Amino acid sequence: HPAMRQWATAGLPVPEVGFELADDKGEVLAEAELAWPKERVAVLHGEQAENAGTFENVGWRVYLAKDDVARQMVL
Repeated sequence: HPAMRQWATAGLPVPEVGFELADDKGEVLAEAELAWPKERVAVLHGEQAENAGTFENVGWRVYLAKDDVARQMVL
């Protein structure tokens, strides 16, 4: 994936793949294709886009994979 190559070249940390955002009780609230939990950044793909608000409501920055995410992303 071109974005992953750009992130690696830029020295960004490796993301978690298939990340599940859970509440205090461990209930999964939303899923992200890629996530950097420490930085609270998620990349959503396809139908996951409907979960953007869930991530944003708890302070995450969200990027959609259909966008030029590699250039827009800030960790």
